[in-house]
Amino acid sequence: MEFNHQALAMGSTLGEYRLDKILGVGGFGITYLATDTFLDKQVAIKEYLPGEWAVRDESSNIIVKTASLEKDFSWGKQTFIEEAKILGKMKHPNIVEVFRYFEALGTAYIVMELIEGGSLLDKIENNAITPALLQKLADDIADGLSYVHSQTFSSDDPSSILIHRDISPDNILFRKDGTPVLIDFGAARQVVGLKSKAVSAIVKDGYAPVEQYGRASKHMGPWTDIYAFAAVMYECVSGIRPHTATDRLLDDSQTKQLKDIDTQQFNQALIRAIDAGMKVRPDERPRTVSDWQSTWQVSESAEPQPTIPELSELDTFIEDCVSDGKIGQLEMQALVKTALSRGLMARDAHQYIVTFAMSRGWMVNLEDYTPPIPPKRTVKKPVTVKDLSGEKKRSQSSASSSASNSASTSSAPSSDTSEPASSNVMLKAFFVLLLASGMLGGAIYYQKTLPVEPTVPHYNLTVNVLPESASIKVNGYNGLIGFGSVLSLPEGGHDIVIDFPGLGTIYKNIELNQDRVVTFNWEAPVVELLSLTVNADPSDARVRVMNIVETYSRGMALTEGEYQIEVSAPGYVPQTRWVTLAPGSEVFNFSLERRVSRPTDSLFSSLVTIPAGQFYMGCSDGDDTCYDDEKPQHLVNVTSFRMMEREVTRREFRGFIEATGYVTSAQQDGSQGCYVMLPDYSGFDYVEGRYWGSPGFSQTDDHPATCISEDDAQAYLTWINEDSSITFRLPSEAEWEYAARAGSSTPYAYGELAGGMCRYDNVADLTDFEEDATRSWSTPFECSDGYGLGTAPVKSFQANAFGLYDMHGNVGEWTYDCLNESYVDAPTDGSAWISGNCSSSIIRGGNWSNNPRNSRVTYRFWMSTSDSYSEIGMRLAADL
Repeated sequence: MEFNHQALAMGSTLGEYRLDKILGVGGFGITYLATDTFLDKQVAIKEYLPGEWAVRDESSNIIVKTASLEKDFSWGKQTFIEEAKILGKMKHPNIVEVFRYFEALGTAYIVMELIEGGSLLDKIENNAITPALLQKLADDIADGLSYVHSQTFSSDDPSSILIHRDISPDNILFRKDGTPVLIDFGAARQVVGLKSKAVSAIVKDGYAPVEQYGRASKHMGPWTDIYAFAAVMYECVSGIRPHTATDRLLDDSQTKQLKDIDTQQFNQALIRAIDAGMKVRPDERPRTVSDWQSTWQVSESAEPQPTIPELSELDTFIEDCVSDGKIGQLEMQALVKTALSRGLMARDAHQYIVTFAMSRGWMVNLEDYTPPIPPKRTVKKPVTVKDLSGEKKRSQSSASSSASNSASTSSAPSSDTSEPASSNVMLKAFFVLLLASGMLGGAIYYQKTLPVEPTVPHYNLTVNVLPESASIKVNGYNGLIGFGSVLSLPEGGHDIVIDFPGLGTIYKNIELNQDRVVTFNWEAPVVELLSLTVNADPSDARVRVMNIVETYSRGMALTEGEYQIEVSAPGYVPQTRWVTLAPGSEVFNFSLERRVSRPTDSLFSSLVTIPAGQFYMGCSDGDDTCYDDEKPQHLVNVTSFRMMEREVTRREFRGFIEATGYVTSAQQDGSQGCYVMLPDYSGFDYVEGRYWGSPGFSQTDDHPATCISEDDAQAYLTWINEDSSITFRLPSEAEWEYAARAGSSTPYAYGELAGGMCRYDNVADLTDFEEDATRSWSTPFECSDGYGLGTAPVKSFQANAFGLYDMHGNVGEWTYDCLNESYVDAPTDGSAWISGNCSSSIIRGGNWSNNPRNSRVTYRFWMSTSDSYSEIGMRLAADL
C-alpha cells in the first residue's frame, strides 16, 4: 500500500520515527511501518484518525470536521490513549507488544512491535490450515484473550474489563517463529455494565456477534470475543466466512454447524467448541474464555456429573434482603452472588431469583443489569429448580417444557393474597421460558395486580444539575432520570453519580429521611502541578517521558498521573518503566546496566564465502617431507560454508572476558599457565602467570588472541551465539585445509617453494634471529617478514585466492576434530571427525615460530582441549 491521501508523507518523521510505508488503513486510523532512528529498528505506528470525524489539513495536522464532532473525537482519542496505556503494560506472547504512545499533530499515536510472519487471512486464502495449526491457533489465541479479559479498562472501576471487539483473520498475525499474535485493538472499547455512553459499534460482518450491532456496550463481554474467534476458526475449518450474525438471528439454516461437515481430521472437541462459541444468542455462549477453552482441553471421556444445589437458605436470604418489594440492579448483584455460592450457575441463578420475585408479586427492574460471569467450570451441569415448598422438582429443561404447555391454559395471576407459594410454580416456569427465549428484553417490569405495601417509608428525591446536559445515576439506575426528576426512594442511603461530559464525574451518597432536593454544580477543580525529577546513573543519560510531547527537563511541571519514563545512554541497556507522579512521589531513580557488547558485527563482516568443491586432503605416500599423521591422502567433497578472513583478535576476546568475567584455562587455579617462549630463547615451556593478556611478547588489540585453549574457544562461541543471527563454530579439519589450499595442490597455497613465505605470513624468519642469534629452537625461512618473536596484527600480509589471511603462520588455529593420528577411515564429506581421542583436538596452520616444514598446508598437530599455547588462537566458521 503505497499511497493514501490522508496518510502522512513517507520519509517524514514523527519525533525519532521515520515513516517508511503504509501497512494498513482502517475506519479509525492508519498504521505505518516506521524506523526508530535512535535504536535502528523497525516498528509499527498506529495513528488515531477516525475518518467520519476528522481529516488531515495541508500542514499534516488532524482537524475535526465540525464543532459538533469535537466531543466525539476527543473522547475517542482519550479512549485510544487509555487502551495504549493498558496494552503497554501487557506482557503476553500472543498479544502485540506496545512500546509507547504520544500525542502530536492534533491526534495520538501508538508505537508497537512489527510482526512479519504474515496473517491468518493469508493462510486461509492459501489453504494452509492444518489440524496442528488450528490447534495451536485455538490454544494460543484463547490464552491471549483470557489475559486480555483479565485486564480492567479503568483503575477506578475494577468491574470494567477490556475486550478486543475486532477479532478477524486479518487481525491475527504470526511472528517468524509461528506464534500467533492478536493485533489491532483499535475497535476495543470498555465494557462497563452501568456506563450509558457508547460509540457506534465497529463490526466486521461474519465475525461480529449480534450484540455488537447495537450501541449498548453493556451487552458485550468475553462472550463477544468468543463469538468472533469461533467465527474465525469456523472459516479456517470450512473455508467459508460465516453469515452475518443479524441474518443468522432471522434464519440460521444457511450456516451449517461444523459437526455437520466432514471435519474428522481436526480435534473433535475443538470442533464442538467452535459450534458452541458461534451460538447467535449471547446467553447461549460460554461466558468466559477459560470455560470455553476447557471444553476442548478436557478429556472427551469425562462424563458430567449432575448436582442438585441446596436452595432453602437462598430462599430465606432473598426474603430477608428484599424488604421493599423491589429488586433493582444492586439487589440483583448481591442475590446472584449468593446464588452462585449455593451451586447455581450465573444464568440459572438470575432466572431463579426472578421467578421467586414474581411468585411474591415483587417488581423487578433489570434494565442496567448484566448477569455476572459464572465461576470457571469444565462441564455444564443441569440445574434442579426447587419450588418454595421445599419439594425437589425435575430438571430445568423439562420444567420449562411443562410450564410452556401449562401457560397456554392458565389464567392471569390471582389477586388473592392468601395464594400459597407453590401455586406460583407455573408463573415462575413461564417467566423463565420467556426470559430464556429472549422474548423479554430491556427493562423488565412485572407487578401482581395486588401491590405489596412497602415495609419502610419512602421519600421524594429531586436531583438538579448544572449544566443540565449531565447524566444522573441513582443507585446505578439511569433509565428515566433527567434534570428535575422526582424519585420515590426508601429511607436510607443512596448513591448518586453525576457525569458532566468533558469535565468529570461527581460521586455522592445522600441520606434520605425526608423529601429532599439536591443540586449539583460543576466547578472546575484546581489542578495542582507537580515537579518530575529523574535521577539517572550514568548522569549523562538521556531521559524521555514517552507519553507526552514535551521534552523532559529536570523538575518539569506536570499534573498528577502515570508517566512512562525511558532512560538510555550509549554502552548501557536502556530502561523503561511506568511511574506514578503524586504528592510526595516526585523523584525517581534509574540505574542502567552496562550493555554486554558482543562483537558480532565485526565477526560477521569478516566472513567470506568458501565455494563448494573437492580436493585431495593430506600427503601422498611417497612424499618424504610429510609426517605420517598427514596420510593417507584421500578425496574429500566440501559443501560451501563461510569462514573468517582472519583470526579472532585480542579486542574481540577481551570483550568476552570483560562482559562475562570468564576465567581462561591458563588462569584457573592449579593451572600451569601458558606454553610460551622461555626468556633465554632455549625453547618453549609452560610458564605460570602467562595467559591471553600476557603471552610473553608485545601485542595490540589488532593482534590475534593467543594462549586460548579449545575449552576457552567453545565458551567464547557460546557467548557470541547468544546475540548472533547466525551460529558461529570452529571449522572442521577438512574445511580448514580446503580453505587454506584455495584451489592449489602444492605444499604452500602460493606455490611449491618456501622462499616467498614472508609475503604471505608471519613465520620463523631471519627477523626472529636478530633477537636470538643461536637459532637453537628452529630453522628459519631465509627471508624477513618484518616481525620478531611474536604475533603480527591480523591481515598484515597477502591473502590467498579465497581471500583468507595468515593461513600458514601468525597463530595455529583450533579445529573441531578429535585426535586421530592418521587419516584412515576419516570422513570424506568435509565434516568434523568427532570420534577418536576427543580429550585432544587437532590444530591446523603454521605460526610465528614454525619452520618451513611445519608451515606446509598439510601440517597438523594436536593438544589437550584445556592446554594453552602462545602460538595458538582461533578462526571461526559458519554454515551458509
